[in-house]
Amino acid sequence: MKVVLSLVIIISLAITSTAQVNMNNGFQLLENGQFSEAEIYFSEILDNHPGNKTAQLCYGRAVGLSGAPNQAIYHFQQMEKEYPGDIEIRLNKAEAYLWADRSGEALVFFNDLYQTDSTNFAIVLGYANSLSIEKKYQEALDMIDRALYLNHNDQALISKKYILLGLTDQARKQGQYESGHQFLDSIELWNPQDRDVMLTRASLYLTEQKYGQAQEVYHHMLEESIDVLEASLGHSYTSMINQDHSTSIEMAENALLEAATGTDTSLLIRTIITKINALGAAKKFTEAHKTISQWEDQLGNTLVFDMARSRLYFWQGDFDRSSLIYKDLMDVYPDHYELRVSYAELQFAKKEYTDAINQLDHAISQDADRVDAWRLKQRIQQDIKPFFQVSAIDMNDNGGNQSREISLQYQFSKQTNISPFIQFNHKSTFQNKEAIAAKRTNLAAGINWNPHYKISGKALVGFQRSSSFLSNLNNNFITDLGLQYRLNAQQNIGVNLNISSLDYNSEMVRSKTSVMRLSGNYFTSIGQSWGLYVQSGFSKLSDDNTNQWAFLSFFHQLTALKGFKIGVNMSYLNYGDTDVDLYFSPESFKSGEVFIQYNSPAKINQRWSVTGELAYGTQGSSFIGWQDSFRWSGQLNYKISDNFNFMAGIKGSNTASDVASGYAYQSVFMSIKVNLGNGLAL
Repeated sequence: MKVVLSLVIIISLAITSTAQVNMNNGFQLLENGQFSEAEIYFSEILDNHPGNKTAQLCYGRAVGLSGAPNQAIYHFQQMEKEYPGDIEIRLNKAEAYLWADRSGEALVFFNDLYQTDSTNFAIVLGYANSLSIEKKYQEALDMIDRALYLNHNDQALISKKYILLGLTDQARKQGQYESGHQFLDSIELWNPQDRDVMLTRASLYLTEQKYGQAQEVYHHMLEESIDVLEASLGHSYTSMINQDHSTSIEMAENALLEAATGTDTSLLIRTIITKINALGAAKKFTEAHKTISQWEDQLGNTLVFDMARSRLYFWQGDFDRSSLIYKDLMDVYPDHYELRVSYAELQFAKKEYTDAINQLDHAISQDADRVDAWRLKQRIQQDIKPFFQVSAIDMNDNGGNQSREISLQYQFSKQTNISPFIQFNHKSTFQNKEAIAAKRTNLAAGINWNPHYKISGKALVGFQRSSSFLSNLNNNFITDLGLQYRLNAQQNIGVNLNISSLDYNSEMVRSKTSVMRLSGNYFTSIGQSWGLYVQSGFSKLSDDNTNQWAFLSFFHQLTALKGFKIGVNMSYLNYGDTDVDLYFSPESFKSGEVFIQYNSPAKINQRWSVTGELAYGTQGSSFIGWQDSFRWSGQLNYKISDNFNFMAGIKGSNTASDVASGYAYQSVFMSIKVNLGNGLAL
């Protein structure tokens, strides 16, 4: 925390041991902060009047404040020998210890002085400042209020401001955010529109993860032209968090224009990194890398530029390249806090959970007060915890079919790159018109597999039992095997093999028809907001029928309307044989639709989110001719606590490829997920 000490000039102008000496010019130099000039001035006075106590005090202050505090301490110690017990000399010496960053020793001296005279304003003020530097903020606040009672002046108010800022920082670290805001409110009562208060309040909001409120503070500072550079940097960061990439880049560029005209190289580099991050978040990777190279040519290679480059590769999905840079940097800077946290984030993305936790524990041991390492560790432990999930669906259609389904799943802790799970599923169906009831039950076990950060797989095998009062029990083997390969951050491909039964309605269950499906898929993102997904596959049914299908979705993420996505879906399927009575198996089926989808923008620590979708189009086959098609859905997700999540929704459709010919269905569904245990055991 930044602490500014008021310069209490405790010279008694009433001391006139040499009344003929006029030192007003020297006093003015001290008042104006021209300490080197004051040192020369009072040295010359002492050459002619070596016994002038006032000149000696002023000379000691000038020496200490011009950059030689230990020399000033020695000077005042020598004066004490000539004037033993003199309050003014002791007070100047105590303050010199503050100049020398020896606040612990200064605190002892100020305490002694306070015991001698608790009504001396300069003593009480110095005592308050010493307590503040030692981070004894509550004691400092009590003492500064006493100083203000003795003399309500600007110097004491400045000290009180920084004491309250210290209390705010202390409250932030302890998670007492409301108290922190109250301390800031206290400062604003006498010091509105204060730059330090605004920046501290914004920082407090950022710690609370209230990014919108932090952005409002930065926006106000820009409107009032209060520290435009810092306000632009903060506005850029909060805009990036809120995925407003154009504003984030614009604010970073404004800040860079300001910083480039100054002489503070560290501030310039921080501003450059802000722009690089803004470009990277907007997926303008080429421009971001170019920016790093341009500034390296001017300023030379630095740790922060290397970290920025590694972070860009991470965001691009080139984890190997990013990891190589981090490893090299760790060899040179093994105790760098930000480096360890950034490297841990990469390891988390690569699912190297143990290594990531070890990195974060090392960072926390270096600085336990900073929250980013704690939060990332919490995210990792939350992700790897075992969980239990129960889901239920109730569905009916206009063909007289009803079904109810319940699913239970237990996911074991992600201790390695293989995480096992078991699941149970039971479905009961009833055809109202034919009064046919049936049920089927699945019990399966599987694993999620991540042998490499680019490869993810799933393998499920199990047993299925189905029955109807019109047929005997039927036992089936079921399986679901899938493999996804991440080509890069923009593209991935996958294959899937699934064996299961047809169980939409009771007649399908009774028929004991099973199906084996083999499919492949490809996804690519195009630029910042476009995407393409393609899937194609082949199925063979147990009644020797076959079918092929293809599906294409092309979509665009709206930048002006956050959370909204629009697109076009097209599908095609055909069957070798047709069977109108049992299942929808036309010789060919085609459909096309336009859709709009909404996903409430993800926010860190968000408790609830909503999703919804509307689609309208046309579908046609030899069975149904051409007719309108529609789909709709809505879903609410609520995070009751870190370990308890609830989801509920409703949807409907008349898409013939999903259900029997001509039917339209509606369903309601819900899910409860409970995280268990403590995650990774180290």
